[in-house]
Amino acid sequence: MAKLRSLSTAFWSDPFIEDLPPKQKLLFIYLITNEKTNMLGIYESSNKKISFETGLTIDEVFNALEAFQRVQKVKRIGNYIVLVNFMKHQNYNTNMKKSAIDTYNNLPNVLKNNDLEVSKSKPIEGFVTLSNHYGMVRKVEVEYESKVEYESKDEEEEKTDIFTDIQILKYTYLENERLVNAFCKKQKIEKTELAKKLIDFNEELESKGSFSKTQEDYNSHFLSWFRISGTKPNYKQTQLTTVHSNR
Repeated sequence: MAKLRSLSTAFWSDPFIEDLPPKQKLLFIYLITNEKTNMLGIYESSNKKISFETGLTIDEVFNALEAFQRVQKVKRIGNYIVLVNFMKHQNYNTNMKKSAIDTYNNLPNVLKNNDLEVSKSKPIEGFVTLSNHYGMVRKVEVEYESKVEYESKDEEEEKTDIFTDIQILKYTYLENERLVNAFCKKQKIEKTELAKKLIDFNEELESKGSFSKTQEDYNSHFLSWFRISGTKPNYKQTQLTTVHSNR
């Protein structure tokens, strides 16, 4: 399944981004959204590959990465890219924290503190340790997590009472493998089709002015929408027909 990455609209208002020339803007977006990007923001990629996928020359890639390193936005360690503030800008659920821990444990030793052991059996505690190690954790997150008394029976639970952007909710939905597998099995559809349906669902929500929901409401609303979507015209097709009829 293809990974999904959401880019906040506030990205373009960041002073660092505003001051970048166009080619460096392209490269920075590529670094945070390419297929190698993971929950830790640390991955292996050569300048040649980056050049091929962005259309920039190898020299342009090299010079831009050097510029990013000087302002401590990116580190280049061997053939690895380290997105310095990546974790600060993510909203992690339990499964995403486990994924970040797995990524860390699979890194070469040069990128790890050999004295740091991180277990995903306790993802909340492990993630705080990991975030502190890379200096990427948000202060508010540390304060909150330090007050949490971890209980194994709760480790799979996600907060469902917080209103969140529906694009993030779509991503969280697709990251929940147990939910996705159960849904696809019951509804007899492929995961790729489910992803397309979620895109259609979000577009319909946005057309009605609904841009945020709780995760619980989003999941139940999508199920209801999916069950009746086969009995009404496709949303995109309806829009297209309306446009043609108005010409």
